[in-house]
Amino acid sequence: MTTRTVKMYGKAYGENVSLQASFNDTEIVNGTINSVNTALDETIDWANLDVIATFNLDSSVTGNVPFAATVTGGSFVFHTFHADYCGDVTELNEAGDTVVVTPSAENITDISFGAESPESGHSNIVIAGQSRTRNLEAYPHAEGTWNWTIHDGETMSMNILVSPVA
Repeated sequence: MTTRTVKMYGKAYGENVSLQASFNDTEIVNGTINSVNTALDETIDWANLDVIATFNLDSSVTGNVPFAATVTGGSFVFHTFHADYCGDVTELNEAGDTVVVTPSAENITDISFGAESPESGHSNIVIAGQSRTRNLEAYPHAEGTWNWTIHDGETMSMNILVSPVA
């Protein structure tokens, strides 16, 4: 059995933001998290996200896994989870042979790397009691993982598609 290291990415806005979050029905964070006291940026890009929590996950955990988060004292923009053991990265060398350039244990990427589409990596999304979905009809060029904003006093829940260790 392999143990994966998982990191949760997002950004908190406010002076004293607290987050209570669970993944696979196990608490991963409960307390004050790093935050910035600036205007909320719901479209924050990858380079400006923070690692909010780091935890270990047994490789036997795959498929749709419940995730829930409650915010107090500000707003929190949730992005996604990354993990190691996401398959070998290979390329062809000059002789035409396939060589491993990054072994699976060092390949850290979205935990739902095997998802058929970005939409299938996060499902059953509910924020403050309201179902949320990606609107690809209205926004046909929206690609990748979307940010999900949780405001003060709100709870978000969703399923995260966890790919098997590769």
